[in-house]
Amino acid sequence: MEHLGVICTWYEVAPVAGSQIRAQDMTGNPYEPPKSDVDVPEEKRADAYLTYAEVPVYRRQWFFWLTYFTVPPIALGVLAFGDVFYVKKGKVVSFGWANRIVAGFSGIYYTYRVVSAMTGN
Repeated sequence: MEHLGVICTWYEVAPVAGSQIRAQDMTGNPYEPPKSDVDVPEEKRADAYLTYAEVPVYRRQWFFWLTYFTVPPIALGVLAFGDVFYVKKGKVVSFGWANRIVAGFSGIYYTYRVVSAMTGN
């Protein structure tokens, strides 16, 4: 393809730093750089989990709730450093921001209770 005297070569997939760059859409803006998987949120990526069986055990909803009621720091750590997935209407989706906010306040409360129990207040 030649545009203003510049020859452009379009590659379908090129490896970059452990991820892949998607092919540039010919109908889109040719001056935009191609998007990397690193820049796209996990739930929007093309390779996001298609089935619940693909989700790691520690990222599944049942594991989150089990650890939340038995060992809360582990559950809050999983939620703080990644997504928790569940099935909704046949699709695998992740917890939203409301769940993260509630978990954050729960973590603050839990930390307060542990510190106050340890200090005797």
